[in-house]
Amino acid sequence: MPRRPFKEATRSSDGFSLIEVLVAVIMIGIVGGFGVSRLRVAYGRPTAVQRGALELVGNLRVARMLAISHDSHYRVVPSTSSYQIQRLTFDSGTNSWINAGTDVRTVPLTSPVIFSGATPSIEFDSRGLMVQPTATATLNLQDTAVQNARQVQIRLSGQIVPPSAGTLY
Repeated sequence: MPRRPFKEATRSSDGFSLIEVLVAVIMIGIVGGFGVSRLRVAYGRPTAVQRGALELVGNLRVARMLAISHDSHYRVVPSTSSYQIQRLTFDSGTNSWINAGTDVRTVPLTSPVIFSGATPSIEFDSRGLMVQPTATATLNLQDTAVQNARQVQIRLSGQIVPPSAGTLY
């Protein structure tokens, strides 16, 4: 049989095939998914003042639980750039709870976060109730670099209201 000469394709190559379009769309989707997840990580991180406030909430909870578990009084004493958790002892001579000089923990605030405004000492009794001050206490944290602030509230019942949510801890 005689051989036929090679015949050129008659299809025109003016467009893309369906497979090529699908592969391109899938690749764009994968790259876009990575980009969105990286943006969520970058912009979803809490700020320095938010991290400081959440750490303060955790340490207030620790002080409250220590007071309950040790059947004693514990106090959180803020200063400008740190706070202390102190165990108090009962002095029968003065019939009051006093600091025996045993600091359980001193926690420095991460710079540039400081306490601003009035900073009352928070005292919890053996039932986990707030003794001092005698009204709802508010601790204000401020980031001096970006002028961002957060508030942590402590209710008389000992419940602690975190800075960004209305939930109670």
